[in-house]
Amino acid sequence: MSNFTRCVLTSTLILALAPGMVFAKERASYTISPNERIHVIQRKTDLVDGRWEATLYPLTYQLNSRWTSQLGQGMAVAYHFSETFGLQGVFGFNDIPAVSISEETDLMTELRDKARLQPDSSNSVITQWYGMASFELAPIYGKIAFYEEAMLRFGIFLSVGAGAVGTKLQLTPRGDLAPQFATAGIRGGALVGGGFRVHLPGQWMLRVEVRDLIYSAKIDSLNRCTAQELDAYLGRGAGDVGSACGPGADSLASAGLVGTANSRIDQSTNTVNNVTGYIGFSYLFR
Repeated sequence: MSNFTRCVLTSTLILALAPGMVFAKERASYTISPNERIHVIQRKTDLVDGRWEATLYPLTYQLNSRWTSQLGQGMAVAYHFSETFGLQGVFGFNDIPAVSISEETDLMTELRDKARLQPDSSNSVITQWYGMASFELAPIYGKIAFYEEAMLRFGIFLSVGAGAVGTKLQLTPRGDLAPQFATAGIRGGALVGGGFRVHLPGQWMLRVEVRDLIYSAKIDSLNRCTAQELDAYLGRGAGDVGSACGPGADSLASAGLVGTANSRIDQSTNTVNNVTGYIGFSYLFR
């Protein structure tokens, strides 16, 4: 066999065996380690889509006012059309005996008693109750793994709504006796805020929120009585006491506060911003 023939056969053999040798080497290099992470795609779990949500807020606390201090309770009912959008009705109460606090701050009392100053009455309007219809948008939601065992599902949401606000005004300072109040009318208002919800075991959720209750307050009557009607009630004016004012004036008179209430009707106006923190628990159902 000539040298030329040997070279041709050798080259042909090398070319035939080379792909198999490379493939075997590649297979050996891709051996899976027992400690290697394997990523999988998991189907998104719908947690609130198409469900009702009932929420109880055992604690709502005003965060921002210098003139009033308010601690109350609330409740809400929502329907979630999708994981990101829902409609909610919110109801708040700052006037439940023994569990709510709604009164002027010590600063307001000191201004009156020590400095002999009388700030505008609209500055110290107290929210008695409110009811709002709102939209709830949850642009961010997901889950976080803790220690590769526990899975925390959460949602961050924004809300905006409108409704009605019941107001009152404090007439006597806090002291040995409970302070006395007069109703200051019902106003239209808005509720804007946001927060996050954390899904607990079962159908329960924890909600932590901050909302701003905004409304315009004008002190033109107390206990449904204008200043002119209270003057007439005291016999100091020529006007008449209307039928709506009668029971309210009698209530003020029984506490000896007709004159005090009359002096607080100063026609002042103010835009109230009650920034309030909410902590609540909710239950999901269909």
